[in-house]
Amino acid sequence: MRFLLTNDDGPDVAGLAALQRAVADLGESTVVVPRDGTASRGHAVTRDAVLSIERTADRQYVVDGLPADCVRLALTVLRDQIGPIDWVLAGINHGANLGVDVYYSGTVGAAREAAILGLSAIALSQYYRRGVEPDWARTERWAGSIVRQMVDRSDAQAALWNVNFPALPADQKLTGVAVCPVSTDPVPVVYENVQPVGQGRLAVRYTGVYADRAARTDTDVQRLFAGWITVTPLRLDATADASEPAFRNPE
Repeated sequence: MRFLLTNDDGPDVAGLAALQRAVADLGESTVVVPRDGTASRGHAVTRDAVLSIERTADRQYVVDGLPADCVRLALTVLRDQIGPIDWVLAGINHGANLGVDVYYSGTVGAAREAAILGLSAIALSQYYRRGVEPDWARTERWAGSIVRQMVDRSDAQAALWNVNFPALPADQKLTGVAVCPVSTDPVPVVYENVQPVGQGRLAVRYTGVYADRAARTDTDVQRLFAGWITVTPLRLDATADASEPAFRNPE
């Protein structure tokens, strides 16, 4: 298999290194990532600026752009250098991407861009929980197993998946792997009043606590918080329901 690896955390992070090791025995990997961290930028792309691409090592490139830019450039501008790609893997993100995070996440945005361009893609994220240090060696084993199983699944071709790994103490066993839907509950919308800034202006800071979000039963949020690896198929199509009432012509 030929993998394209990308992320929204940049080149020198533990999650990317763990993902490289996780798929090393499955095939050849090429890394194309943003030069700097670009978390929570969603599916944004750069349209009105020149993008710089630097080859930093064999089959490794950094881009002065966003995660979706990296996927676009890898599959077009860099195609002659890196060759064809079978799967795109985005991550392993430092922090979960659950529920409505799929709309905010640069990691998921990169995977979605690959799916738009016709490739199978997986976004992978590691939940951070206060008081629990990430065990990247354990995450690496989980990621290798999940990716291998997806590659082997005939029904996973030309698909888009979102995978999250739980934050577990060393003495806690993994509950299992749950295929589950995205939670549509909102994240906590909490802001702190920082200080007034001039006439009629107010500076505020977001202070919502990730672990306080709603966890509807059997959704990805509830399952991950209960110690499961969550696997969620995402959809690109938004086909209108033909049973919806027609609209009158305004003219």
